Amino acid sequence: MPSQEELDAEYSGSDLEAKVRRLESTVNGLMESGLDRLLASGYLQFEGIPLRWNKYGMQVKSGTNPTIALSILNELVASEPTTEYPRASFGGFTDGDSGTAYVQGLTSGTNYASIAADANASNVGSRTDLVAGSASAYAYFLLGLNSSIGGYLELNNARLQLNELASDPGSIADGGIYYYNDKLYARINGATVELGATGGGGVGIVTNPFEWQGAWGHDFRFNAGNADLITTAAAATPSGLSGHGWVATALSVTEGSSGDFLSSSDLDPTRIVWNAASDSLVSPRIFGSYDHMLIAADSLGATPTTLCCEVFAAWTTKNVTETLTFFGFVAPGTTDAAAAGSAAAITTDNSNFYLKSDNGSDTGAASDTAWHKWRIEVGASTTEWFIDDVSQGTITTETDIWPTSFKAFTTNNRFDIAWFRVSYE
Repeated sequence: MPSQEELDAEYSGSDLEAKVRRLESTVNGLMESGLDRLLASGYLQFEGIPLRWNKYGMQVKSGTNPTIALSILNELVASEPTTEYPRASFGGFTDGDSGTAYVQGLTSGTNYASIAADANASNVGSRTDLVAGSASAYAYFLLGLNSSIGGYLELNNARLQLNELASDPGSIADGGIYYYNDKLYARINGATVELGATGGGGVGIVTNPFEWQGAWGHDFRFNAGNADLITTAAAATPSGLSGHGWVATALSVTEGSSGDFLSSSDLDPTRIVWNAASDSLVSPRIFGSYDHMLIAADSLGATPTTLCCEVFAAWTTKNVTETLTFFGFVAPGTTDAAAAGSAAAITTDNSNFYLKSDNGSDTGAASDTAWHKWRIEVGASTTEWFIDDVSQGTITTETDIWPTSFKAFTTNNRFDIAWFRVSYE
């Protein structure tokens, strides 16, 4: 009679043989059913989620529910894709509810598409396809998720870089931002504003002209809102600028009253009026020296390379050929835009506007009596000037003259000024 050990060994062996036979039968059945062919072509499906892979990439369909985080392909199509993706690809999906959402990235290295919005978020844009390497094209993307979630872009340990635009884009949609002329702008509630320069001012923005002589900043502003500023400082008129490092001589203020609302074609601003010979407004002599540049760098966070002056003004009388009526960067006692002490000042005769210093001159547009925004940009070697953001030309930057004041002075011709600013950029 066999022992218990012999019986156990015989039973274990027959059990192992039975297991092998069952496994062989199962595998053969799968092969006969076509699993080998499915694996060779790269096709599997797990609990209703199709999955396929081949040399064209991997495709997965995760569903049509709009709350699913990502669907890589909208349908597992019967035919294979016809394009290889040698680098990387990010496919797209069509939301079963909205029928409009999709995402698409780099394909074969030639085309780049934007990210369009989910219709559940709102109709905020349309797809834009661009050719890589096109110097004249720029891409944008819009994020739109389920309306109950919203969309956002998160950058971790990274930066968002805006390249400087070659020209001012003008009116853009609310919420847009752009970088132009060394300034960052945003569109807020229908108005384009310079970031850091809204409301009562920001770091380094000196909005009170009384503080020009002592304030630390990079942007100095003046608005002609009331005659108190240009009244000689005295016990009864302590707000006069002459008590704060300025010179204001024989000026007056005219209040505007007849312009159209926010109109650039029908203007009547409140302004300071230069209506007689030797009328003068002169700021403290602080601009353009190395020490003042260091003060500006403190709030800018970088060393400035340009000193700018912007003036919103209209020449009311311009029929005399002279250089004795001007506004710009000059020494306080200078009374001639072409004489020693003039660094860069705008003047006119009965024909043209000019930018002048004591050793240079540039002729600009034909003179007129309309309101314009004038701008002077003093650089290390070249000074450029603009009328309504249109360049008029350049002169060589003056040496051995800095710091200077902002000065507006009249002799025979006349002008009105609504506001002006001096800034380091």
